[in-house]
Amino acid sequence: MSTEEIFACVQCGGKFKESENVSGACFFHKTPMSDRKYSCCGQNAACQKNTHRAKHHCEYEYEALKTLAWGINNYTDTHTKWSKVSDTDLSSDRIDQQATVAKMLRWKSKAGLITENVLLVFVGSFSHKWWWLCYTETDLDAIGKAGTELIFRTSDSTESYSSASWIITNNIVTGIRLEAKAKSSEQASVSVCTFTSFPLTKGEETIVSRGGIVEAKPASEYTLPAVVRMGEQIEKKEARAPKTELPVQGTKNVKIKQQEIKANEKTTPKNSDKFQGSFSLITTEKEPICFESIACEWRLVGNKDWNPVMSFLINGKPPVPLTVNPLQSVVIYFDIEVEDKTKNGRRWFYKPWVARHQPIRFKMTFTTLTGDVIYKVFEYVQKSHVVDQDKPGTNILWLNADVLDEYERFVFIIKESGEGEGYSVDIDGTAFNVDRLRKLVYAAQNSGQTEQLVLDTTSQKKDCIKKAWALVDLSCKRVYAIKAMIMTKEGKSCSMGYAKLKLYGFQTDTKPNQPAKEVETAPTLTASSQDFSNLAQDDDFDDKFIEIDTPAPTPDPSTGSGGGGGGGGGVITMDTNAIAVLQNINQGTQRMADSFTALSSMESHMEKMAGSLELLLDILTRGQK
Repeated sequence: MSTEEIFACVQCGGKFKESENVSGACFFHKTPMSDRKYSCCGQNAACQKNTHRAKHHCEYEYEALKTLAWGINNYTDTHTKWSKVSDTDLSSDRIDQQATVAKMLRWKSKAGLITENVLLVFVGSFSHKWWWLCYTETDLDAIGKAGTELIFRTSDSTESYSSASWIITNNIVTGIRLEAKAKSSEQASVSVCTFTSFPLTKGEETIVSRGGIVEAKPASEYTLPAVVRMGEQIEKKEARAPKTELPVQGTKNVKIKQQEIKANEKTTPKNSDKFQGSFSLITTEKEPICFESIACEWRLVGNKDWNPVMSFLINGKPPVPLTVNPLQSVVIYFDIEVEDKTKNGRRWFYKPWVARHQPIRFKMTFTTLTGDVIYKVFEYVQKSHVVDQDKPGTNILWLNADVLDEYERFVFIIKESGEGEGYSVDIDGTAFNVDRLRKLVYAAQNSGQTEQLVLDTTSQKKDCIKKAWALVDLSCKRVYAIKAMIMTKEGKSCSMGYAKLKLYGFQTDTKPNQPAKEVETAPTLTASSQDFSNLAQDDDFDDKFIEIDTPAPTPDPSTGSGGGGGGGGGVITMDTNAIAVLQNINQGTQRMADSFTALSSMESHMEKMAGSLELLLDILTRGQK
C-alpha cells in the first residue's frame, strides 16, 4: 500500500495531501501584518480561503509571497540584478512602471547562500498590479518546451504598462525582454538580457530604447549673462589698529598703558553694548597717589562731545579707595556699558553695535584726594566684519544681498554633483535630480513656457527674497541653466545671475540650441538712504599732551557712583564714610607727630637734670673727706 505525499502549503504554512485539497481548505490573508493588524481586512482572523498550494504563484495575492518579496527586494545581498527598466510619470513625479530580472543569492538577508540556480522576475509595483516569481533551471526548461513567451503585463494599454517576456530559441529560454512605459513618455524603456539556462549564467544586456525624455547634445555653447550686483554691497576692507599709545593728560608722572579691549564677550544686551578691558598704571611720583574718583565717558571718533556711559566698574566691584605707591605697576580691569537704543534687540556677540561703523573712544578721568586731575583716552576699533564669501571651484553660482547698516549678508548658492543619469543640481539646499529636471522639461513642453519657476520665497517671512527659474531648451529637451535672484526684504540690495548646468542624462543625438524665452528681469531697487563711506575713522583730538592745572569739580553724589548696584553716570567715587576715615587717619597722624616732638624736648631736659645730679654728688663726696 503506497503512502500519499504530504506537502507544505506556501500560503498558510500548513500541511496537506492532494486528495484532501479542496476549495476553502486553505485560510490566509492577502497582505502582511502592519501595526498589529492586517491592512487587507483589519482583523486577525484570515479573510481569504482557497485551495492549498505547494509552490509560490502570482494568480492572486497572499501574505507569504509579499513578505518573501519585500525581504528580498529591499536588501542587496539577496540577489544580483541583471537588468532593470523603469519609467517615471512626469505628470505625477512617481516611478509608475518597472521590470527587473535578477539571479537569487539568498532567501533572506544575511542567510546562507542558495545552492541551486534561481532566476527572479519582478514586474510592476506592489501598490498596483505586480508579478514576483522565482524560476529554477527545471522551471525554465519546462517553459522553453511549452513555448509560452509572455510572463506578465500590467495593462493592455499602450500608453502606460510594464511587462516581461521570455526569449525562446529552439525550445530553450535564452533571455528575457523587459519593457516599461509611463503615460508621459513618447516611447517605452526596453532592455534585452540574454543568459544560458544550464548553468544559469548572464550573457549580454542591450538597451533597445529609453523612455521618458531623452536629452540631445546642444550644437553650440549657451551664452549666459554675467552676474549683476546692485544696491548696497559690503566691501571687504581691513580695519586700522587701535591707538593704544594716546598720552596721559594732566601729568607726565603717571604712565597708563592700554591693553586689549573686547566687546560683548559673555552677553549682548538688547539696547546696549558691553566692553571689557584692562590697563596698567605706574607712577614716578615720590609719594603715593590716592584716587578719590574715576569718571568714564565715551564718544565716536570725529565727534568732540563726550557722552556718559550706562555703567562703569573697576575690577568688577563697587568703588574702593585706589592707592598706587611710587614705581608700583598695577593692572586694573574695567567693564563699560554703552547704551544704543538703535540696536533694537539684535544679538551681536563679540562685536559692538554702537561702534560697527566707527571706532569708539573712552575717556577715564582720575581725581586724587588733593584735587589733582589726570585723564587717559582708550580706543576700540572693530575688526573687519566677517561675511560669507564665494569659494571658487565649489559653486556654479554664488549670489549675495547685503544689509549695509547691520553688516549682514544673505547668500544664494547653487551646486552640482554627479554625471549622466546620476547628475543632480542643488538649488539653495533643494536637490533636483535628472527625473526632476526632466519633469521641468515636460512641463515646458505642455505649457510652452521655457522659463520655469522652481523657487520663490516671497510669501515666507524671511529677511530676504530668493527666486530661481529653470531655463529649458525644447530642441535639446534639457534644462541648460538656472537663473537666480536674491534681494533684501527692504529692496536695497540685489544680485542676479545664471548657473550653467553640465550635460546630464543620455545624449544620443546632437541638435541646434533653442534658448529659453526669458520673461523675468532684475527688480527695481529702493534707493539707500544711508551712506557710511564718509564717516570719520580717526581724529587727533586726543593726540597731544595737555597740562591740567585746575582741579576738576567734585562729582555730585546724587548722580550715583560708578558700578554701585550696577550704577550709572560713569563716575566712581569714594563714599562719605571712606573720606571721613581718611580724615581721621590724617588727624591721628598729626597728633602722633606732635607727641614725637614733645618726647624729643623731654629727653633734652632729662639729660640736663642728670648732669646736675652728677655734679652735686661729686661736691658732697669731697666735703666728707
